[in-house]
Amino acid sequence: MTAGRCVASSLLLALTLCGAACTGVIGDGREGSDDPGRDTTDNPGSTPGSPGGMLPVPASCTLTPRRMVKLTPAQITASLEALIPGAKDDVGNLPGTVAIGGDDYSNSGRRLELPESHVESLMTAAEKMAARAMQKMSLLASCLPGGINDDTCIKTFISEFGARAFRRPLDSAETDAYWGYFGQAATTSRSKGVSLVLQAILLSPNSLFRSELGGGQAATASVALTPHERASALSYFLTDGPPDSTLLLAANRGELSTKAQVEAQARRLLSTKSMGLLQFFEETLRTEEVLGVSKDLKLFPLFTSSVPSAMAREPMAFIEQVLWKEGANFSKLYTADWSMVNSTLAKVYRVTTPSN
Repeated sequence: MTAGRCVASSLLLALTLCGAACTGVIGDGREGSDDPGRDTTDNPGSTPGSPGGMLPVPASCTLTPRRMVKLTPAQITASLEALIPGAKDDVGNLPGTVAIGGDDYSNSGRRLELPESHVESLMTAAEKMAARAMQKMSLLASCLPGGINDDTCIKTFISEFGARAFRRPLDSAETDAYWGYFGQAATTSRSKGVSLVLQAILLSPNSLFRSELGGGQAATASVALTPHERASALSYFLTDGPPDSTLLLAANRGELSTKAQVEAQARRLLSTKSMGLLQFFEETLRTEEVLGVSKDLKLFPLFTSSVPSAMAREPMAFIEQVLWKEGANFSKLYTADWSMVNSTLAKVYRVTTPSN
């Protein structure tokens, strides 16, 4: 691992603000790129061993075209769990998507190719989630199940649950379309209609993708992200999950339009352990590569089967310590003369075994 591949939280915060405050998103100008500051062009100033060169100055944002970005399996699971508690058990191990154009970060915008196994797993999960939700219909709308025979209640379910799933309010055409589908699906029972509408919402591209389409501007122009698109981009980047109620409320109020407003939300999300940020570090440092390393125990008796996993965990534990327990000091990521080791690594490094 080279120092050029390590990025401190303050720089990531700057990149986040840049992408959210500009029109478009952070990227390298290639269609589908979703990598903050990643540049694969020939760069004489690039750092050897880094993913594609040095990170650009945050002030010079590069715009990407209007696009839909597929949520990762982890992001889908987090999103569905937020909608229906227990959904993660229904989703299970969702097969990953495929990067179009080569290897990339797991949340790359190029990962739009959906293997058949991925789609089948999503359909199965939607059926299980619908069955789970129908056992406690109040999860879908406060007026259910008592108001299942009330058309107003069903329309409330469509608009309110749809807004939670899509992470934005539904427009009238979408609401009407789901209401029409309910009428077709409820021929045997209204409960069946609710179940099928629920599955349709869960499997909608509006649930499984996040959009960067802007607010209806011309398709050929650079577009400013809508407040809800900004909220989703910020949340999935930093937390690897959907916007929380505070962030959605800010989007509903139009309070994500200035750098100061975006910064306030970014700092709030970064105040606790950020799964999206840790995932970025883990993939940038490629910590998983050590998991496949093995050595001859006769020559390296301390390199037991538990060492690779301990080594993979070490840099992530160090980053967590620096960012959330050591004041997020930029220089400490590069200059600290200590690390985070368990008893397994302590023996390998020949240092005092930690007490915990």
